Amino acid sequence: MSNDLAIATVTATLQRLLIRGIPDIPDGNVTVIPPDRAFGGGNAARDQINLFLYQIMPNASWRNCDIPNQIRHGETSQTPLALNLYYLVSSNGSGDDGILSHQWLGKAMRVLHDNAVLSREDIRAALLENDLYEQVERVRITPLSLSLEDLSKLWTTFTTPYRVSTAYEVSVVLIESIRPARSPLPVLDRILTSQPNLLSPFPTLTQIEIPNPQNAARCGDGSANSGDVIILKGHNLDPEPGETPEIRLQHPRRKEALQSPSIEDFSTTQITFRLPDNPDPTPLATEPLEDPDQWLIGVYRVTVQVSRIRQSPDGSNLRETRTTNELTLAIAPRIINLSYVAATRQLTLTCTPRILPEQRTFLLIGDFQVASDNIAAPTNTLEFTLPSMVPAGDYFVRLRVDGMDSLLITRRGTPPKLEFDPGQKVTIS
Repeated sequence: MSNDLAIATVTATLQRLLIRGIPDIPDGNVTVIPPDRAFGGGNAARDQINLFLYQIMPNASWRNCDIPNQIRHGETSQTPLALNLYYLVSSNGSGDDGILSHQWLGKAMRVLHDNAVLSREDIRAALLENDLYEQVERVRITPLSLSLEDLSKLWTTFTTPYRVSTAYEVSVVLIESIRPARSPLPVLDRILTSQPNLLSPFPTLTQIEIPNPQNAARCGDGSANSGDVIILKGHNLDPEPGETPEIRLQHPRRKEALQSPSIEDFSTTQITFRLPDNPDPTPLATEPLEDPDQWLIGVYRVTVQVSRIRQSPDGSNLRETRTTNELTLAIAPRIINLSYVAATRQLTLTCTPRILPEQRTFLLIGDFQVASDNIAAPTNTLEFTLPSMVPAGDYFVRLRVDGMDSLLITRRGTPPKLEFDPGQKVTIS
């Protein structure tokens, strides 16, 4: 999802691509202004490429869709502003030379053709404080076939002589609404079923289980907490005798997979390991804030690597490493403590694992969704300034990080009964 800098970011990205892709034209001659200003006056005497945003239209496919990874079933929010942008690319040759004009236009079209899908790196570098590069849908450039009549109408509005030109559609741009979402409490009971895969001769994962009964009751949404025991089920998971399988967990915000967690037990049909538990979320003075092995909140891709020895045709032994299919394991935030200051309407919470500045963080209080205050560095302590629309009263709260909610449901009493965790309740006055 992106903020209201998205339109300007697309224009700046296209301009930077043209400047970088056509080094033999001066940077100042690649403009993004109306054609009458670009080619009027004395500008006809210079080499020039002009990129002009002439129309913005709603995107029909996305205009009624909820925000991906942020809004769940049963929640309501303002849909994002989904837009298609339409650009006109025109050129001019030095001395009003037609051949040079066509040369510059051809180079500009080649650059846009080679960058039909804008890279996240180019978008990120185009404009400060934009977050268009984080949106789920990629931004694509598509050439348009405008008729002579359409072109004639366009250039008539510019009140300047016609220049050879071509048009492009850039889509889709999703601008997030700043209106708060409504997030009701989850249901207390839910039944999950899974369909196992057919047996395969290769190492295969079929299911991920959280076997701790107390935690399992809380994990109706399939997410785990730090300290939970995880069981990977499948078949052909045992390695060569004397060796241990290797678990690979890949977070979408990390380039490299985490180091394999310590395995408690394994067999041909299952592997048991425990997620790290950090009862004191305050980092040590010697602990790096950007530790590449730091566990993060989010959905991990889980695979297992198994080493085997097989005999080659010449009788020698060869070691091969086989990797299972991927399953997903969601690790949710866990709220450690809560505090509220009525004078400033500021709610402070401590959680684990640590949260990165680029992770999207919200507090769900009652059926209100509140964005976190500025996060400058990786932290376990978050502050939320509650808006005046949140009335006084007792509320259960949840922490949502990159679409993952803290687990609010627990099992208490004898016999065990599902209820909301009283440790995640706060009184607003």
